[in-house]
Amino acid sequence: MSWWQVVPEVLLLAVATVAWVREIRRQREKRAKVRASAEQNIKASAPQLFPTAIASMIASAPDLWNPVPVNVNTIAAWSALRLYPSTAVQFQSLTPLAASRWALSAGVPSRVTELESQLAELQQRLDLLEAVTVGRRSYEYGLDRIRLSVICTDRVLGAIAEAFHFQVRAIATPPATFAVPDSTSPPGAIFQNGQLEDQGAPLVPIRGLYFEPRRIVVDIAGHNELAERVHVRLMDILAGIPVEEGQPIMGQLRSRRDYSELVVRMASDLSTTISPGLRDALQPAADRDQILVPAVYVTIQPTADDYRGLVIGEPIYSIQQRAGTPAEAHEWFSGAPLDSREHLRYLTRLERAVGPDERAVAG
Repeated sequence: MSWWQVVPEVLLLAVATVAWVREIRRQREKRAKVRASAEQNIKASAPQLFPTAIASMIASAPDLWNPVPVNVNTIAAWSALRLYPSTAVQFQSLTPLAASRWALSAGVPSRVTELESQLAELQQRLDLLEAVTVGRRSYEYGLDRIRLSVICTDRVLGAIAEAFHFQVRAIATPPATFAVPDSTSPPGAIFQNGQLEDQGAPLVPIRGLYFEPRRIVVDIAGHNELAERVHVRLMDILAGIPVEEGQPIMGQLRSRRDYSELVVRMASDLSTTISPGLRDALQPAADRDQILVPAVYVTIQPTADDYRGLVIGEPIYSIQQRAGTPAEAHEWFSGAPLDSREHLRYLTRLERAVGPDERAVAG
């Protein structure tokens, strides 16, 4: 066999070997990150877990403990970790056998019970969720801290559109999301139908990116925290565009606000929460083959204020039957001024509140 016939095979083998080594290294780094995260969680939970468990151990098995004098420095060190009271003049020590008995009888079961409860709640939320249709986050700035005159230049518009693959870009007043935008010139910038692609990270579908005089709104088809990745990338892009010294494109960020829309499938029928009196008053308006379907809107406002109605920017909670689904499907659309994960926890509490016992009362 000639050397020019061997070279391609050698090159292919070399490429395959490099890829194999990189994969092994990636897996090793991944395991190291998981191990580090687990160790951090253990360190974080230890100060809360140990005091209660040790007190329980002393009460349940005093014959296994032997008082041992300890100097003040040792007591202070343990007290700093919140493992023992700072007023203690001595602490108790366990033999290895007693310690193992305590771990099996006091500490471990309580911790396992706690974790099982958390897992059950998580599973309930996962069973509840059908889809996160909107995860919207607003980044709030002071007046004149977003330089729309620079952002609306062709260079900046093009850089943003190219980085996120936006199919639509325009200089126009953005839609009202967290508040009605101020009237300025230029009015704002709109980007729609884009995506964020980071190597090794999931694709982030971007419904919209809106520049207003006081805020930037990132509208994601997914959980709200994904908007943070978009905002970080956006700030990197804007920071890389040279402008007049002392006149940055963006000022200091003041705060963040969230809104999300979820589709959930509840075991409970929310129509049973209609009070008997209201049902009796409304039912005559429905024909025999019609039912009452609730669409609930709740807003939060200061006690002393007059009711202003459903105003854009106010914290509004809404829940209603998902359009296009039969009533027996128990599929609901919910909007709330919360990030998507906190929103799901709120809906989990709501489903519990209208569980079988509550339905029986509602009649």
